[in-house]
Amino acid sequence: ACSVSHVDGSSFTVSAALLKDTATTISATATKDGESAPCVVKTLGSDVSAGTAVSGSIDDLAEGKTYVIGVSAENDNEATAVALGSVFTGILTIEKTQDADEMTTRPAIVRISRVAADPYDLEIGYSVSSETAVGGVHYVVPSGLVTIKAGETFANVELVPIYNRSLDSDASVIFTFATKDIPFSPSDQSQSVTIVNCTYD
Repeated sequence: ACSVSHVDGSSFTVSAALLKDTATTISATATKDGESAPCVVKTLGSDVSAGTAVSGSIDDLAEGKTYVIGVSAENDNEATAVALGSVFTGILTIEKTQDADEMTTRPAIVRISRVAADPYDLEIGYSVSSETAVGGVHYVVPSGLVTIKAGETFANVELVPIYNRSLDSDASVIFTFATKDIPFSPSDQSQSVTIVNCTYD
C-alpha cells in the first residue's frame, strides 16, 4: 500500500509497503501547472522483509500553490500506486462577509480564500454546529463541501436561515473547515456567523 502525509506547508512524506520479498523502488511526484516538481526515488535491498515500509519525502515545493501528488512502488512481484489528489501548500483564509437574517432569509456568507489562482480545483470539507439553532429547522443544512474552482482564488459558503417562531433570539452557528492538514488563518479553522432573529415573531 502507498500513502502520502502532510509534514508542513510545502513538505510531504511518502511511503509504501509491498507484500512479497524483493528489492523495492518507491517514486513520488508532485505536479503543478502541468510541470513536474521535485521527484523522490528510493530503493531497498532484496533482503527486505515483506511489508517493510519504504519512505521518502517531497520538499521545497512552492508556497501558496496547488499540487497534484502521487506515489507508486514496485518490485519484481507486484506494483501499487495511489494519487493523493490536489493539495495546497499555503494558508487558507476564512472570513465572514455577512450574517444571516431570519426575517428576509438573507444567507450568512463565509468566504474561504487562497493567495493565488491555480489551474486545479481545491476541495475543502466543513461542518456546522450550534448550541441553539437546529439544522433543518432554523437553517438549511449545507452540503459540507466547498470547492475553490480552478483559476479562482476564493469560494463562498452560505448558511440559509429558515423562518421559525421557535427561534426567540439571535443564534450563533459555527463553521469548522478541514482539509488534508492545510494551515488556516485563523488557525482554529473555524468561523462563527449569526442568524439574526426576526423581532416580529
